[in-house]
Amino acid sequence: MDPWVVTPQEWTRFCEHFQALKPVGGVITGEQAKGFLLQSRLPPLVLGAIWALADTDADGCMNIIEFTIACKLISLKLRGLELPKVIPSNLWNSVQSLNSVPKASSPLITSPPSMAPGIAPPMTLPLSTISPTTVLPAVSSPLPVASSPIGVVASNVSPVVSQPVLKQPSPVQFANSMGVVTHPVPPAKPAPPAAPSLTTTPIASMPMPISIDSPGNQEWAVPHQTKLKYTQLFNTTDRMRTGFLTGVQARGIMVATQLPQNVLAQIWNLSDMDKDGQLCCDEFILAMYLCDLAKSGEKIRIPLPPELIPPSVRRQRQNSLTAPSEGTPESDSCLISQTTFEDKRKENFEKGQAELERRRKTLLEIQRKEQEERERKEREEQERKEKIRLEQEKRRQEELEIQMRKQRELEQEREEQRKRTQEQRETARKEMERQRQLEWEKQRSMELQQQRNKEQEMVLKLKGKNQSLSIDLQLMTDKVQDLSQRISETRASVTGVKSTIDSMRITRDTQMNEMSRLKSTLKEQNHRLIVVSQEKIRLEAKNKTNSSIETAETQDRTQLSISNKKLSLKTLQDKINDLNAQIELKKQDVENNNSTIDQLKIQLTTLIEDCEKIYPNYEENTKKVVEMKKNKAKEMSSWGDDAWNSASTTEFVEETSTSKLDTSAYKKCRALYEFEARNTDELSFQPGDIIMVPLEQNAEPGWLTGELKNKTGWFPESYVETVDGTDDIRDIIANRQAPLEDNFVSTQKPLE
Repeated sequence: MDPWVVTPQEWTRFCEHFQALKPVGGVITGEQAKGFLLQSRLPPLVLGAIWALADTDADGCMNIIEFTIACKLISLKLRGLELPKVIPSNLWNSVQSLNSVPKASSPLITSPPSMAPGIAPPMTLPLSTISPTTVLPAVSSPLPVASSPIGVVASNVSPVVSQPVLKQPSPVQFANSMGVVTHPVPPAKPAPPAAPSLTTTPIASMPMPISIDSPGNQEWAVPHQTKLKYTQLFNTTDRMRTGFLTGVQARGIMVATQLPQNVLAQIWNLSDMDKDGQLCCDEFILAMYLCDLAKSGEKIRIPLPPELIPPSVRRQRQNSLTAPSEGTPESDSCLISQTTFEDKRKENFEKGQAELERRRKTLLEIQRKEQEERERKEREEQERKEKIRLEQEKRRQEELEIQMRKQRELEQEREEQRKRTQEQRETARKEMERQRQLEWEKQRSMELQQQRNKEQEMVLKLKGKNQSLSIDLQLMTDKVQDLSQRISETRASVTGVKSTIDSMRITRDTQMNEMSRLKSTLKEQNHRLIVVSQEKIRLEAKNKTNSSIETAETQDRTQLSISNKKLSLKTLQDKINDLNAQIELKKQDVENNNSTIDQLKIQLTTLIEDCEKIYPNYEENTKKVVEMKKNKAKEMSSWGDDAWNSASTTEFVEETSTSKLDTSAYKKCRALYEFEARNTDELSFQPGDIIMVPLEQNAEPGWLTGELKNKTGWFPESYVETVDGTDDIRDIIANRQAPLEDNFVSTQKPLE
C-alpha cells in the first residue's frame, strides 16, 4: 500500500484531532496547532518544514485539508520516511477525495434569503474548505437603469462574506513560536480598493448575462499538480508577499530551464497578460507551464488558446466586454450646456452611491445575522460535545482512581518486601566491605614496602650514575681546556704564518720590481747590440771600400769597441740568469708556505668542529649533574628520618667536596652592576655577587667567562672588579697567558 495515501481511518482520526483544537471558522491558528504538533517530539526545524509544506496558501492558518496533510507528514516522519520537497500528488488527491464526501458537521454558507436584483448569489461551499478571510468573487452584472430621473447606479458590486476577521499568525510567527529562527517576512500589502465605475447605460443597450457555458467558465488547461507545484515555488520566491514576481526574480527561474533566449522572451510576452513587467501567481504558473511544454518539444501556439488563459484574466476580459461603452454620439439636435451635464452627473453619482451603500449595508446585515446564527449553533454543538466529553472523562477518572488505589496497595506490599530484602543486602554488603578494606590495607602496606625498596635501589643507582657523570664531566672539562689551549696556539701560529706571508709578499714585490728593471735594461742592451751590429756591418763595408785609405789605428779602435760591447752583453746575460734562478726559488718558498697554511687551516677547522661536538655534551652533562644534585637534595629531605639517609648524606657531601673546582686557576670578582643574560651563553648576576673567573680565557675582547651558582657564561668585563681591588682582571689573564704565547712563538720560529 502507498504510504502517502490517507486512509479513511486516518482521515477520521485527524478530523477528531482537528475538532478537538476548537477551530474558528473552519481553520486553526498557529498557536492552536503548536501544542498539538509539539506532542510528536520532532525537532522544531522539522515541524517548521512540515508547516511550510502543509500551509499551501501561506496564510498562517490551517483548514482541515492542510491539517490532515501536516498530520500525515508527521506520522510518516516518525516512521522514518524523509520529508518530500513538494506535497506528493497521491497524498493531495487522497485528501481531496476524502474531503469531497459531505459531512453533517460542516455547516454550509448559503446564499442570503433576499438578494438585490441583478446580483448573482455566492457559491455554496463547505465551511471547512474556506478560510476566514475568503472573499466571494465580484459580481459584475449591470443593473437596469432608467434614462431619467433615476440616474446612475454603480456596477461591479462586490458582496463580502461577513465572517469574523481573526488575527492569524503568519508561518514565520508559528516557526518562531517553536524556536525556529527565520527571517521576518513583511505582510502582503493589501490592494487598494478600486473606485466604483459609474456608467449611464440605456436599458436597450444592456448586455445579456453570460451563460454558464461561456468561455470564461471553461476549465484551465494547466494540470492541478503543475499549479500546486508552481504555486509553492511562487510563494517561496515571493518572500516579500507582494503578490507578484519582478522580471529579475522570474528571470533566474526561467533561465534555469535552459531554453533559448528567444523562446523565453516569447513565453514572457505570452504570460505577461497585463504588460506591467511583472508576473502574478497565475501568470507565473502559465509561464512555467509553457516552459515545460517547450522543453518537451511541443510548439507554443500564438496567440494562446482560450483554455490556457488564466481564469482571473478571462473574468477581467468578460467584465470589460460586458461594461457599457463610455461615450455616446452627440446629437446635433440637442445641445446641452456643460454646466447642466455636470450637475446631472453629480446628482446621479450621489444617488448611485446612496443606493450602493444601502444595498451593501443590507447584505452585511444579512450576512452578520447568518454568521451569528452559525456561531450560536456551533457553540451549542460544542457545549454539548464538551458536556459529553466531561461526563466520559469523569467516569474514566473514577475507574482510574479505583485502579490506582489497588495499584498503591500492591506497591506498598512490594515496597515492604523490597525494604526487607534491601536491609539483608545492606548487612551483607557492609560485611564484604569490611573484609575488602582489611585486604586492601594489607595489600597497600606491602605495596608501600616494595615501593620503598625500589626507591632505595633507585637512589643507589643514581649515586653510581652521579659518580660516573662527575668523572665524565671532569674529563670533558679537561678536554675542553685542552682544546681551548690548542685553539689559542693554532690562532697564534696562524697569526705568525700570516705575518711571514706578508713579509714574503713584500720581498716578492721588491724582487719583481728589480726583475722588471733588469728586463728593461736587457731590452735596452739588446737594442744597443743591434745598433752596434749595424754599425759594424756599415764599418766593414766602408773598410772594404776604403781599405786603401784606412789606417791600422782605426781598425784597432773599432775592434776594441766591439770587444767591450760583447763583454757588457755577457755580463747582463749572467745577471738575468741569476735573477731567474732567484725567482724560481722564491716561488718554491711561496708554494711551501701556502701548503703549510692550508694544513694549519685544516687543523684549525678540525679543532673547531671537535669543540662544537664536545660542547653540547659538556653542557648536557653539566645540566645532568646539577639536576642530579637537586634531585638528591630533594630525596635527602624526603627520606631524612632514617639512619640510611644520614650515611648517604655524608657520602654525598664528601663527593661534592671532592668535585669542587680548583680555585688556584680562578680569580674571584665582585659584580658592580646588574647584568641580565640575553641568551643561554651569557651569565646573569646582581650587584655584589662573587663570580669565579678562570685565568685561561677564550672570550671575545671586552667579555669574560665566569661561573656563578654552578652556571657558566659570558659577561661584560667592565661590570666586575677583583675582590682585593689591586689589579685589573685583564692584566692578570694577560700575565697568565704570556708564557703560553712565548712558548708558541718559540715553537713557530723553526717554521719561519
